[in-house]
Amino acid sequence: MNTNEAEGFYNLKKYLMKTVLEDYSITVSDVDTLKHYFHSSDVLDNHFCDAMGWSHD
Repeated sequence: MNTNEAEGFYNLKKYLMKTVLEDYSITVSDVDTLKHYFHSSDVLDNHFCDAMGWSHD
């Protein structure tokens, strides 16, 4: 378990959420941006789980 690496992925996910959902103020009609955001969020979740040694689906 690498908690420093996991913390980095967690912080990246928080930064991604803040940037996309708050700073860019995207709307529901911006489908491509939302798809990209959720895909990126899932990838960071997977990396976080790997760093913590947890299984993920």
